[in-house]
Amino acid sequence: MAAANETRREWVKGLLQRKTAPKAALRFAVETMAADPRALSRWLSGQPNRAQDSAAADLGIDAPGQWWTTRDKPAPTLTSGEQVPDARLAVALLAHVAGAIESGLHRQSWRNPGVGDARWLRFLDSCGYTLADIEQRIVEAAEQPTADPAPDVT
Repeated sequence: MAAANETRREWVKGLLQRKTAPKAALRFAVETMAADPRALSRWLSGQPNRAQDSAAADLGIDAPGQWWTTRDKPAPTLTSGEQVPDARLAVALLAHVAGAIESGLHRQSWRNPGVGDARWLRFLDSCGYTLADIEQRIVEAAEQPTADPAPDVT
């Protein structure tokens, strides 16, 4: 999983350097924010941790804790204070969603795969990334139907 994380993050770093986002990026980012707002909230909280710093460095983006407002620096934007063309806004939003997700993916993620992790990997696959075997196992595990709860007996 560690090797897969390194390879995937390098690929995502390239994705985030594009001038325009992949076609489905804006929809993926907005749906992810709606489905798991706490993940993005933790990412943007301004309280960096080692996982955030590592994910940010690997993805080539600023860690959220590095954003602040001073007299000489205006309030931060989605892109940590810099102005970007509208065409790159979806890429900037995707970068934050990617950072939030990637900071939660670690060496042991395959042992307890989350639906959000699988959704991220499926999105990357749709963008042209080739899933490693261990990543494919995360996707497959999330697609397995869960057992129905026992019916209520009254």
